[in-house]
Amino acid sequence: MLAAGMVAAMLAVTAFTLLAAEDAGDGTVLGDDLFGYTAISTPEELVKVGSTGDDTGDWPANGKYYLKNDIDLTGKDTNGADPGNMYPLSRSNDFTGTFDGNGKKILGVVIEVETDGWVYAGLFAQVYGGTIRNLSVQGSITATATGGSSGYVEGYAFAGGIAACLWADGSDAVIENCSFSGSVKATASATATTQNVIAKAYAGGITGHVYAMSWLMTATKCHSSGDIKSSASAETASGTFINSEAYAGGITGVIQSDTGDLQIESCYSSCDITTEARSAGGTGGNKWMAAGGIAGTALTSGGSVRILNCYSTGSMGVSSPSSAPAFIGGIIGDTTVISGTLTAKNCYFTGDAEAATGGDVCEGGIIGRAFKAAIEDCYFLDDDGTGPDICYTDSDLSACTGGPKTSAEMKAQSTYDNWNFDDIWEFADGKNNGYPVLQWTLAATGGGDGDGDGGPGGDSMMLYIVITIAFIVAIGILAYLFILRPKKKIK
Repeated sequence: MLAAGMVAAMLAVTAFTLLAAEDAGDGTVLGDDLFGYTAISTPEELVKVGSTGDDTGDWPANGKYYLKNDIDLTGKDTNGADPGNMYPLSRSNDFTGTFDGNGKKILGVVIEVETDGWVYAGLFAQVYGGTIRNLSVQGSITATATGGSSGYVEGYAFAGGIAACLWADGSDAVIENCSFSGSVKATASATATTQNVIAKAYAGGITGHVYAMSWLMTATKCHSSGDIKSSASAETASGTFINSEAYAGGITGVIQSDTGDLQIESCYSSCDITTEARSAGGTGGNKWMAAGGIAGTALTSGGSVRILNCYSTGSMGVSSPSSAPAFIGGIIGDTTVISGTLTAKNCYFTGDAEAATGGDVCEGGIIGRAFKAAIEDCYFLDDDGTGPDICYTDSDLSACTGGPKTSAEMKAQSTYDNWNFDDIWEFADGKNNGYPVLQWTLAATGGGDGDGDGGPGGDSMMLYIVITIAFIVAIGILAYLFILRPKKKIK
């Protein structure tokens, strides 16, 4: 009986531990500082996240954090400077830990960062191999970079609703079940008399720039709404090199892979997206801009980049008074494949696109300029038959299926070849103007827009149920052995 009791006790403790740990990762957390997670409940605690280096102090950049409740930063003096304007979290230390929003919201965020050189603005500055999940953010993000000198006069501005930059470098990076609503703006400028100049601006609803070096980067079940704008201006009087580039996307401004794998899956955006690039002087360099419903530009030099089961419903515009070329696409503005693979699959676009520039315009219903990319079963709205092709340069596509459809066709399930309407997509009455929706949004937690309460969902819910049953069974065994089991009579 003693051995059986010990087994039951171990089963109960293990079940309770797993249940609590599962909650700490994917839903409502059971208590303060549970299993290494530090609770965040006030603005004062929030701004300390990542303020110390890895494994140092009470707020390490590689720590684990969760929100206990919604936090409203409206008008709060969180950085000791301008009331209502906070610094990005972990701005002095690359964030490598885990931040679990626990299905809660951070409201009234105002982040405005302006300086020379490289500027990062987002709820988080730079996330390196970390994890951000189950979080909703509402507010305004602005990055303004002016030309600083390091051989060149250069200004780089990165702006994202959740993170300015997300890098899979040294370990995998994950952002999941997150949302942003509001405005994101990245502005870069560089001006010189004799020096060469570089101005680059990256803006995205979730992150300004995502980069997978030799590791995996995933963005899953995220969405954005509001306004996104990137603007770059470069001018040199007698310098020979000038670079003016602006990128903006509903989820990210730029997605880039070296030898790592990068995937954006089950995401959507309803943002209005604009880019603008200006340049004057110089005889060499790059001068262009790109806007995309999910990503402004995507490139790989050896890894794989995939955008799967995503859609965009907002408007996009590119403009430039100079001769800079412009790329605009319903899902991706511009793609480049040096080696590796780049695919957009099972995606659609129902918004508007407009280009006003003195340069060349590459406009596509799914991809603006497609260089060795693949488009698989993707569709875009074109009611009157006057819209663009599925991409501007389809001769460079490694695969191309899908194309333009009328609104009636876009609202019919039979249109969507090889789409999963059992587990991923659904037509829901009164939702999304009759176009398909992602199933996770109908009963979403965390960053979703459903009626969820932040508790465990999907596979997490099944694990939650199984562990709970194991816990109950273990308690039952203990109760029988030590309380209810009939006692032997002593003869």
